[in-house]
Amino acid sequence: MAGNREDFPKEEVEVHASMKIVRKECGQTSNGSDHQFAIASKQPDTVRIDIRVEDKAKPTGSSCSSMEERFKSVMINPEDSKRSQLSESKWPRIPKVPQMLRGSKDFKKRFEPRVFSVGPYHHHKPHLKPAEMLKRQLTKHFIQDSGQGIEVLYKKIELEIPDLRNCYKNSAIKKYSNEDLAWMMLVDGCSLLHYIHCFTTGGEMKDCPPNKDQNAVFIQQDLFLLENQLPFRVLELLLESRFKEDERMKLIENFIRQMTGLPVRKPDKKPEKKEEKPSHLLDLLRRRLLGDKRGNKRGDGKGWNSFRNVNELKAAGITFKPNNSGSLRDISFNSYLFHGVLKLPEIIIDDSSKSRFLNLIAYEMSSEVPIDSEVTSYICFLDSLIDYPEDVKELRRRDVLRNFLGSDEEVATLFNEITTDLVLDFDAYEGVKHQIQRHYNNRVSTWMTEGLHDHFGSPWTFLAFVGALLALFLSAVQTWCTVFPPVAFNSMAGNRKDFPQEEVHASIKIVRKESGQTSNVSDRQSAIASKQPEAMRIDIKVEDNPMEERFKSVMGPNFSARSTTTKSSERKWPRIPKVPQMLRSNKDFKMQFEPRVISLGPYHHHKSELRPAERLKSEMTKQFIVDSSQVIEVLYKKIESEIPELRKCYKKRSAIKRYRNEDLAWMMLMDGCFLLQYIYCYTTEGKLKDLPPSKHQHAFIQHDLFLLENQLPFRVLEVLLLDSRFKENEMMKKIDKFISLMTTGLPDRAGQLNRKEAKPSHLLDLLRRSLLGDKTNSKSVPGKGWSSFRNVNELKAAGIRFMRSTSPSWTDISFNSYLFFGVLRLPNITIDDTSKSRFLNLIAYEMSSEVPLDSEVTAYICFLDSLIDYPEDVKELRRRGVLRNFLGSDGEVAKLFNEITTDLVLDFDAYKSIKQQIQRHYDNRMSTWMAEGLHNHFSSPWTVLAFVGALLALLMSAVQTWYTVYPRG
Repeated sequence: MAGNREDFPKEEVEVHASMKIVRKECGQTSNGSDHQFAIASKQPDTVRIDIRVEDKAKPTGSSCSSMEERFKSVMINPEDSKRSQLSESKWPRIPKVPQMLRGSKDFKKRFEPRVFSVGPYHHHKPHLKPAEMLKRQLTKHFIQDSGQGIEVLYKKIELEIPDLRNCYKNSAIKKYSNEDLAWMMLVDGCSLLHYIHCFTTGGEMKDCPPNKDQNAVFIQQDLFLLENQLPFRVLELLLESRFKEDERMKLIENFIRQMTGLPVRKPDKKPEKKEEKPSHLLDLLRRRLLGDKRGNKRGDGKGWNSFRNVNELKAAGITFKPNNSGSLRDISFNSYLFHGVLKLPEIIIDDSSKSRFLNLIAYEMSSEVPIDSEVTSYICFLDSLIDYPEDVKELRRRDVLRNFLGSDEEVATLFNEITTDLVLDFDAYEGVKHQIQRHYNNRVSTWMTEGLHDHFGSPWTFLAFVGALLALFLSAVQTWCTVFPPVAFNSMAGNRKDFPQEEVHASIKIVRKESGQTSNVSDRQSAIASKQPEAMRIDIKVEDNPMEERFKSVMGPNFSARSTTTKSSERKWPRIPKVPQMLRSNKDFKMQFEPRVISLGPYHHHKSELRPAERLKSEMTKQFIVDSSQVIEVLYKKIESEIPELRKCYKKRSAIKRYRNEDLAWMMLMDGCFLLQYIYCYTTEGKLKDLPPSKHQHAFIQHDLFLLENQLPFRVLEVLLLDSRFKENEMMKKIDKFISLMTTGLPDRAGQLNRKEAKPSHLLDLLRRSLLGDKTNSKSVPGKGWSSFRNVNELKAAGIRFMRSTSPSWTDISFNSYLFFGVLRLPNITIDDTSKSRFLNLIAYEMSSEVPLDSEVTAYICFLDSLIDYPEDVKELRRRGVLRNFLGSDGEVAKLFNEITTDLVLDFDAYKSIKQQIQRHYDNRMSTWMAEGLHNHFSSPWTVLAFVGALLALLMSAVQTWYTVYPRG
């Protein structure tokens, strides 16, 4: 295009630029001509480019960046920039999780709410919509108790919205109007505070809508997620309407303490300075975990440490003790002559710990909040101590760590996974690390510790040492007497007659050393009692108020606050709920919760894969009607008359609404007749061969009969049995027998159900009652609130044996402690291929907020999980007749329990008295030593024979020595 370059000699080309620069300000659009160069003239020997520069005046109100502003953005002081960003908000910001943590494979599980959304970040997500009804119920209770109108509280929040907006990232909240954001914060704040009030006052928790332990656990986990926080200012505004000034922070402080297990701290009489108000609930949790003490950061020695985990430090003579403050900053080390003591804060590890730690770490990592990484440093320090399950076991034994997660291996894995992408702060706890390093490098301490641990760790090793020393002494005496026979020795000893036997006396001094006893101080909780007026009326006049519909959605259509004494029993609860949302994300949900062959009821009736079984139902329905001597039209009419009430047993918004009354009546007739005929044939001798399906299909049918979403109301079965040739008592006995065969494989428990209690809701409910029996577990006695023991083999090492209970009830668990051993009696349990599905459906039934049940089955399964960590634990329970394994290997059984309880949280009060008795026995060192000796030295005839042989050899050596010194004659 330009021609040959030779036509334009380099030295003869003159380039002149005339550039026109137009500064474009906000609100103006640029066109192509603004960025074009104008070529004024073009000659063969010279090229001239004229560029004109013009400065265009800034329009007023502009906010876009020019190049000058870009220059300033680089050269400005970073600290000033950060302060200017923070000053945009009246209160500290609520950041999002940093990008470096968002790539985690379980990001959603650890950082996003599962049930309860708070604030705008996750408010729009569909799976959180069911909790909106719960939040409105809680909000209504809070407003009724506060004595103020809902519109008054709304106005308070609305006035603060401009500042509250600055607490969040603009991109996440710009879609919400001021009205929407104010309403969201009102409902979230009121529901949060009322839940906290119910939880901390204990006795009122049963009246709180989330009355299920497991539901409450998921809510509590959601409340401490970084992206699920409310500005603390919102809580302050709402607390002012209900609580006195001295009660406001006390309420939330008690909640934090109960969530973490922190000790009650006495406030300083003269605080150095007034503490700043927290930013949100997670920030308050962090402050209480850290406490007031400051960590020691600088030392005067090496900048690195060669020691690693707990057991390496233990081998160097370092023991571990809990500190009294509970502060994560309070870590200290003291070195003595031959041992050292490392004091650590007590820490509880459960299913919510990983999520809580990660969100605290994310909060400290955020560039939008000016805080130190103190929680992160503490977790990294713990990770440096914990590598293997043995490290966790030692910390548990020293009362530093409480493991409510599962096996010790799971705890070790938890810390190793949390710190995978974290960078260690080498200055954190540097003074403590340097003191440990100096002690660790002392070889004398290491040798002394090794000797004490290996040779004097228990009375048995000490006795072995004394025996070896005595044998060596006797051997030395024999050697002396062999070299110097008694003839020569008599000249030294003199004549025996000079020493009459009666004048020889031995003086033995016995010092009785008593072991110190520690007294258990029972935790006391203070209850906050609130007086409420018998009735409270809130009259509100609103003219053309767009918020009126929202107010009515919370306070009721008549817009008047009714008394909180309205009982939930007034509502007709569905008796056959659906599986709770928190269990529906299970990876094998369909396998464990949905029918494979037979559908009962409306929830899964429409599925195409279950259609082939309809023919089987028709055949067995015909057989039942013939055997019962009834007419199908009569049975249909009976069911149809019950349909209005039967509809209430299911969720109206689910699959039930698609069926007309006649369709639903026909479905329940067919399903009910099939179920009764199947049970009758299965439990009647000689009738099993009449069942159409093959033996292989029976297992799948029985699996389907005990699914929560595959149940028929028990009323259907009662109606079908009415006026039939089957007597009601006779058929109920067969149903009991069927339940017994399904749970134990043996019919010896048939007919043992308590018929005086309320009738069961459905077959799964009857199964639950059969498993639990009539006994109830003991829940609370004075003593420690937690236990450091873990699995079966640890308890066995402490002298605790396992025996089968006399009663098959899952609540019949007892413990008896004797002189040197204890006996834990457990009900027999059968594990097969259907056990996991049955356990999960029973847990789902108890977790449902729609049925007023205690979590007794869940508590028992969690208790068993605390005993079973490894295949060896299953083997011991099998050997003792407590567990029958028809599943496969012992490893599969251990894996089953560990998987079932993954997302369940232990009820600390369940079997509390049993746990405390076990703990007292476990803490008795004499019992532990005796059990260790019996297990290691007397567990088989061969070890007994070896012990007797060594004893005889020592005795004969003593006799031989005596007669060598004093020969006969």
